[in-house]
Amino acid sequence: KTFAIFRTDSINHLVSLVSMLGPSPDWIVGVSGLEMCMVNCTWIEDKELLLYPWDVGVDSGVSYESPDLPTKPQEPIRRITVNFPKDSGAPFYREDGSPMPPLAKLIIKKLREYKKSC
Repeated sequence: KTFAIFRTDSINHLVSLVSMLGPSPDWIVGVSGLEMCMVNCTWIEDKELLLYPWDVGVDSGVSYESPDLPTKPQEPIRRITVNFPKDSGAPFYREDGSPMPPLAKLIIKKLREYKKSC
């Protein structure tokens, strides 16, 4: 388990985070622009998100043991699925297309609130 403490406010109310999956070629899990302020201008008390792997597009390796193989030109960041990369050596590849379980779970809990509306 890993944890971090952060603050949000009316100006900085979006949360983004990323974690690399080592020793993968260039795989990550994370969230981008997660809104912490609800439509009624209160803060989220808690939230759980299931995280799936993404390929950053800078290394063409398909497994945790792949040698460094820079991708030229670099490719856009893309979600790894049971069909991508389509290679039986890839740890997430499933020929039958069965669902991939999440790789991680992000749990966010409000610890304290300094009374200011968002």
